[in-house]
Amino acid sequence: MMINLGITLLTLAVPATSRAVEKFSASGPSASASFASTDECISTYAYVSAATDVIHQPLGPANTSTTAYLTVVKSDACQYTLLVDGNGSATLGDTDFQVGKRLDTATLKTTINVYDSVSDSYIDVDVDLAWKATGQAGRSTVITHDTSADLIFHQKMTGAGRVAEAAGTVSDGTTNFSPEPTPDGFIQNVSTGNVTIFRKNGGP
Repeated sequence: MMINLGITLLTLAVPATSRAVEKFSASGPSASASFASTDECISTYAYVSAATDVIHQPLGPANTSTTAYLTVVKSDACQYTLLVDGNGSATLGDTDFQVGKRLDTATLKTTINVYDSVSDSYIDVDVDLAWKATGQAGRSTVITHDTSADLIFHQKMTGAGRVAEAAGTVSDGTTNFSPEPTPDGFIQNVSTGNVTIFRKNGGP
């Protein structure tokens, strides 16, 4: 199973000729789902994702943020007309997005202000979704190492994720963009870490 990944920081031997070292690591759970439906001429599509990112800096406390993203599309195939084409995001509170420790469940409840390019206006879309895992957890690790005249870059990404069913409402008050449950859901937890070593003839 392919998994979008995050990272655990690796320690590298720093060459004597190095000038500066930058370290970065982040981790956190996320969930996503896509919905598609057709009712006679009208088709709708929605893609929803939410993620909590815990950013770790070498100095100072960790910084935590949770964000939800939404895409909604509505079209009339009989009239060859695009009715809604919207994208938006929202910063979430502590209880708006929850993920089970075993990646078996997730919930998202919030309102996302979406810009609709068709009407050139903003609309509020209420999102109230629940995920339930339908598959076993898959795990993956990706290691990247790159060397150039200016720097050495090393990154390790590790993650675990589960396929899930998602159900609930994604509604602008007129259209529910998620009228039926979808099997196209995913719950994951990702860790990401990297080290960048700048040589004396390079650097930020």
